[in-house]
Amino acid sequence: MSESFGKKLRKLRVKRGYTLAELAELVESKKDYIWQLENKHRANPSGELLIKLSNVLSVSPDFLLDDTRSQQSNRQVADTLFRKMEEENLTIEEVEAFFDVIKKIRSKNP
Repeated sequence: MSESFGKKLRKLRVKRGYTLAELAELVESKKDYIWQLENKHRANPSGELLIKLSNVLSVSPDFLLDDTRSQQSNRQVADTLFRKMEEENLTIEEVEAFFDVIKKIRSKNP
């Protein structure tokens, strides 16, 4: 099932527990503009705002723009993970520890 940019944006904002005003503040935008993005038939955010939204909402910018997907692809999830790791300036040791935790979780939930 496909979802528009605006529907995805609203769904993710609500899922993360943000009000319009809170999301707008986090991405350095206006509440009214975020509302327009959620409700306009054809939303067209700037590249800079798209990156900020995707970072705050923990999704790939590509996913937000892809009207054919309602869930992120594996590649889009990997892109999101990579950007988050860069954003946090993780060391290789921290990345390895992160994946060790994932392995432990998976071994407990086959």
